[in-house]
Amino acid sequence: MKSLIRTATVLLVMLGMTTAPRADESKFLEETVGFMGQILYLQSGTPGFIIGAIKDGETFVEGFGEYADGAGAPPNGDTPMRIGSVSKVFTGQVLASLVADGTVNFTDPVSMHLDWDIDWPTMDGREIRLIDLVTHSAGLPREIEHAHGPADNPHATMTQEAFIENLNNDPLVYAPGTRIIYSNFGFDVLSAALASAAGQPFADLVRERVLEPAGMTDTMYNLTPEQQAIAMQGHFIDGSPLP
Repeated sequence: MKSLIRTATVLLVMLGMTTAPRADESKFLEETVGFMGQILYLQSGTPGFIIGAIKDGETFVEGFGEYADGAGAPPNGDTPMRIGSVSKVFTGQVLASLVADGTVNFTDPVSMHLDWDIDWPTMDGREIRLIDLVTHSAGLPREIEHAHGPADNPHATMTQEAFIENLNNDPLVYAPGTRIIYSNFGFDVLSAALASAAGQPFADLVRERVLEPAGMTDTMYNLTPEQQAIAMQGHFIDGSPLP
């Protein structure tokens, strides 16, 4: 996601895992991460940089720069940051989980689970299935057409009504299941369909079926006030801050 390129640079170095670390190895790891991290941070040109290393079962994390403009402090292993389209992996896992418990099937048409008032688009006799959405092969464009939102919340106009209007206007680029094109549009529709099929808000599905089982207790849709105060500042390509 281009708008997030300057948010932070995060690097994880796996140095092997064998026996318990000795004191001199711990010092070596700390010195190596600190030295190499400083060089990589200066080369990256990003406002903030975090590097982590794992060696012999020991983890060391160090941050450089600032976690937000004017913060005067570097990010660290507890700094919240945007993960962008990594969330698509979570959505795919929710789908797999719902298939495993029999709530949905991969080949179900999305119209079976999403009760929006839509004349669902088809092409060449093919309708959009859940498997098409999760594999970027539903024929939907990358983004929905929508009015620009306010500067402090540019996504505010990406409403359910906007999605319905787009789908009713038959946005298909090709017949579902025949080609692949990256689509945020498709994954938004998929998340709505899964939430409807399960009878739960999608954020709850992700938390219960993906995040909590994986021990990812600090990953969430909406930051708490405490997390917001220490969150990594995102930047546009030109270096200006993201809202």
